Amino acid sequence: DVYVLQQPEITKLNKLQEGLMGNLIVSMKNCPDQYVVVTPATNDNTVRKKLESCCVMLIEMPIKRPYHTAFMKNVSEQMREYYDKELEYNEKPKVPVYSCLTGKRITTKSEVKNEMSTLMESNVDFERAVFNMKKNI
Repeated sequence: DVYVLQQPEITKLNKLQEGLMGNLIVSMKNCPDQYVVVTPATNDNTVRKKLESCCVMLIEMPIKRPYHTAFMKNVSEQMREYYDKELEYNEKPKVPVYSCLTGKRITTKSEVKNEMSTLMESNVDFERAVFNMKKNI
């Protein structure tokens, strides 16, 4: 299952993550007040109730795929093969390009290929990317 947590209490979320022994993955940090988490699909509401206790609002996403987690590694491998053949990149873009994985500026074709091919299996940190973009304006 995939959930969006609004205003999560990070200490509670970390404790829940430890208690679920790797069965709760923070796949995206969109901003300080919004996280996306992935959990194994269950027929009971145990995990959902625990997540609700960690945040102001919990939204269950209609998409059930574990994007931005290691469960998508096979997709990343397919993307890597595709980008080995098809990727073009202007190494002197008019607008700076930043990684939504690391928040760092991307300047080479190799970095773009790595970013695009690992995006599906890696955790996203939009907050860091936006912070760095803003800092470099």
